Amino acid sequence: MRSNVIAASRRIFTEGDEFLVDIPQDLWFKSVPPFANHVAWHIGHLAVTLNFGLKVLGLELVVPMEWGDLYGKGSMPDNDGDAQPTTTELFKTMNKAHECLIAGYAQVDDATLSAENVVERLRDRYPTNGDFAAFLLTSHAGLHFGQIAMLRKMLAEG
Repeated sequence: MRSNVIAASRRIFTEGDEFLVDIPQDLWFKSVPPFANHVAWHIGHLAVTLNFGLKVLGLELVVPMEWGDLYGKGSMPDNDGDAQPTTTELFKTMNKAHECLIAGYAQVDDATLSAENVVERLRDRYPTNGDFAAFLLTSHAGLHFGQIAMLRKMLAEG
């Protein structure tokens, strides 16, 4: 099962990275109505949530804690690119968090994955730590890369 989740996650992130290469970096901080979140917010958000997955599995964190205020759940996107990490830093940090969570998910013991989700408010949806990590690596990432794909199309149309 772990290998299926890892393979799916790698595919999602490979295709997502391909979307990002096509978007000029000066447009990463541009919001496109009706979407509130711009590309940079989605990338920062993925980095933050993947980092949270590392925490849930008891692994070392790799994303600056202050990014939670910028890109965590409920945060509001800031269109000022100068007030945020660079697009290069966002991209590299997201991919680092992804690779670390994949490595951790592959190596952590079965007891950790099958243990009750340490995030109590999410236990109804993701009963175990492994369920939550699998969600972050696949469905959650796919949702945000899907939104980035829509933004890419809308930004190209001007």
